[in-house]
Amino acid sequence: YFMVQEYRKPEYEVSSMLRPTTPHYCHPTIDEYVIAACQGKLFAGGFLNEANVQWTIGAERTKFTPAKRSDYTFGRAQHFFWRYRNNKSHRNENEISYLEQYFQIK
Repeated sequence: YFMVQEYRKPEYEVSSMLRPTTPHYCHPTIDEYVIAACQGKLFAGGFLNEANVQWTIGAERTKFTPAKRSDYTFGRAQHFFWRYRNNKSHRNENEISYLEQYFQIK
C-alpha cells in the first residue's frame, strides 16, 4: 500500500519560432517559405517527447507603422498625398483631392 500526499498537474512551457527563408517575406514563390518550429518542455526539466501537437497556421495581409514614426508605413497603406471621395450629389462622378500641404509652391 501507498498514500498519495499531493497531486499536481504537470506544468509545461511551449515555445514557437517562425523563420522566413529570405530576409523579407512578402509573396511566396518556390524558393520562399516559412519554417515553423515548436518545442515543449516540462518545468521539472524534461522535454515533452512524442507529445501530440495540433498546428493552426494562417496568413493575412497587414500593415505596420512604428511608434512615433507615422512617416514610415510597411505594408499596404493609403497614399499620403491624396484622398478619394465619392461625390454623393452626382452618383456617377468620383473626386480625388490632393492635399496642398504636400506640394511646394515656387
